[in-house]
Amino acid sequence: MNGLNKFSKYIRGTLPEAETESFTREVVKDYFEAEALKEKWNTILENENQLNTQDNKIHSIKSQRWKPLLLRGLAAAASVLLLLFAWFSYEEKPAHQELLAAYISVPYQESISRKGPIEDLQNKALGFYNSKDYLNASTTFEKINTLDQSRNWTFYIGLCQLYQNNAKSAIKYFKQSLLHPDQVYKTESHWYLGLAHTMDDDLDAAKKHLEIVAQHSEYENGWNVQEAKALLKAFNKE
Repeated sequence: MNGLNKFSKYIRGTLPEAETESFTREVVKDYFEAEALKEKWNTILENENQLNTQDNKIHSIKSQRWKPLLLRGLAAAASVLLLLFAWFSYEEKPAHQELLAAYISVPYQESISRKGPIEDLQNKALGFYNSKDYLNASTTFEKINTLDQSRNWTFYIGLCQLYQNNAKSAIKYFKQSLLHPDQVYKTESHWYLGLAHTMDDDLDAAKKHLEIVAQHSEYENGWNVQEAKALLKAFNKE
């Protein structure tokens, strides 16, 4: 992962917990190193300026050295501001967004075995999905859905859209999933509709689906019951 990509994920709170902790330590470390570097260049610049005022000829020569030093000092100061921005942006992230990022970071998995004419396409789609190539996975699942509507493929299309951060498109497909005669993904569709609405900042709509997951399960520790309750609790605290 390059630095810009990691920084972007750090700001959005989508880095894994271990990487977030490590990157935070780097932010703090770099901040203090940048402060020390800034003080060093300030001292050097002051000394250079004193020498420059002693002789006009020397001043002309020294000014050529002074400019790059100033640029380095400014760069150090800019890095401090950038790191502080990253730090405070991360600290101020709402709890529900942190939970959303954590839940979406773990893709939905199941074992699918479907024999027949779509078997090759299904394996191809699942190959794309499992390798997190959600764009090609979505396209392939859409092809399967036109050939075999007896199974609820719209659920997987919704997942692919969600993992590409296409909240509104994901919502559309998860709603289709709930209307499909094959209700094998009923609870899962409510769960992911809750996440998609949260991503879309429609918390009222998200609550309706999460409450179904949290309250309408046969078991207290049923599939994502506790996760739904945690997200609802985060909503209520904000």
